[in-house]
Amino acid sequence: MGSANNELQDQNGNYDINRGYKYISAGNACYALTLISNQLDYIKNGRYIQSNRPNYLVDSHTDTFDEATYQERKNKPYFRKEEWICKRCKGQVYNSVGEIIDYQVPLKHSQKCSGLGKVDLLSQKGSVAYLLEVKTRENTESPLRAIMEIYTYWKQLGGKEGRHFVTHHSALRNATTLKKGIVLLEGSRIHKKLVESGDTLWALMRELEVECFLAKSTAGGDDFIEDIVECKL
Repeated sequence: MGSANNELQDQNGNYDINRGYKYISAGNACYALTLISNQLDYIKNGRYIQSNRPNYLVDSHTDTFDEATYQERKNKPYFRKEEWICKRCKGQVYNSVGEIIDYQVPLKHSQKCSGLGKVDLLSQKGSVAYLLEVKTRENTESPLRAIMEIYTYWKQLGGKEGRHFVTHHSALRNATTLKKGIVLLEGSRIHKKLVESGDTLWALMRELEVECFLAKSTAGGDDFIEDIVECKL
């Protein structure tokens, strides 16, 4: 536990704003929440690594969903369910977040930027683009990790205006505001953890302006997300 707690912090003892989310676990979530809540000014105003890709749209992401490949791989070991769920969402339109225009959006722009990850879903509703972190039904992590992960990506993409990102993702159309949120499968363990977590975590979400959405899946399982709706805490 001591090692995991140390990895949450940078060399100065502050929460590591670029990589700390990776080390948030169910075991140290309470410690991490206290650390983060006590350093909000630094988390909001610290210097984040900035993603600077010339184009955020990966060529293969313009392909249509391959149902045959999905059915072939879904029951095999090491099946990346979260990635495939996101891939299947592309082109869908949801009332709360608009049209899903991309998935697994990479932030990394050079080999030196090993700390940069991928945004699960990118959507657009009017002039607002949403960065969305998706957690599957099987996920056992603390919801704090999802919250800090998407907040970190949002900061690394330029924050509220995200000028470089919104002008260098060729699928975005006249977006002027960049928002962020987490998407949890309705009734999943991580959803229940969030509901039961209490005021401190909810207050952090409001302070960081991280929105929460629930994914409603088909009756037969989580293969297809039918709707994404606002989750009111």
